[in-house]
Amino acid sequence: MVYFQEQKPQLENNLWEIKMDKEPPKQLLLVVLIISLIIAWVIGNIVFAEKEEAPTTSINECFVSGRLIYLPTPKTYGTLIDCLEKHESQGNPNAFNPKDIDGKPKYGCLQYGRLTFDEFCVEKYGLEDDIWNCDIQRLCASKMIAEGLLGKWGTKKYCI
Repeated sequence: MVYFQEQKPQLENNLWEIKMDKEPPKQLLLVVLIISLIIAWVIGNIVFAEKEEAPTTSINECFVSGRLIYLPTPKTYGTLIDCLEKHESQGNPNAFNPKDIDGKPKYGCLQYGRLTFDEFCVEKYGLEDDIWNCDIQRLCASKMIAEGLLGKWGTKKYCI
């Protein structure tokens, strides 16, 4: 005859197998949740803290995938406009192209077409109607670039 003896539960060294008879108190769960959120917030602020960057003078640093990150300083515009002028007319204020790739004539140091010059420089920005004046062309170009119209110059690819 086999007798069954009542065996006492034995604790094993494996803590994962310990089972609790009762649920942990809800206050304990709330405290653990709050502490976890605070730790996550602190870690997030440390890991994702943004560094202040010094202003750039390179136009290449202003663009990512052809999109303007921020508006560059006038010095940066000047550098970009100098580059455009170099590639458009080699700095010649009297440069004239009777038939550009669009089939229309272009004038001056930044090679404006008459329609573009009138639409932006004269009408929109109220500048003097002197398409041969490089200072006016440069000022107009800086305003256009600030509005994201750098694409009006085909030579931008050499400057950014």
